[in-house]
Amino acid sequence: MVAAWLVRSEQSLGPELVRYMLDAELQTHIHGACVLSRSKANWFRILVVLAWIIGLCRWLRRNQKMEELS
Repeated sequence: MVAAWLVRSEQSLGPELVRYMLDAELQTHIHGACVLSRSKANWFRILVVLAWIIGLCRWLRRNQKMEELS
């Protein structure tokens, strides 16, 4: 639909060029979205690992206190 509208624009671009431009723009947006989602996923993986390490440290600290009390 957009390609047909652009073909009828002031300066005729030609349907092949319009489709190419739309494909290139779509690929750029998809690539940008993939990079963003990958960086978000990596950030959450880092947070999960840090949370696990903090939980392990707390568990070890509690066990040490329990051994000192007994």
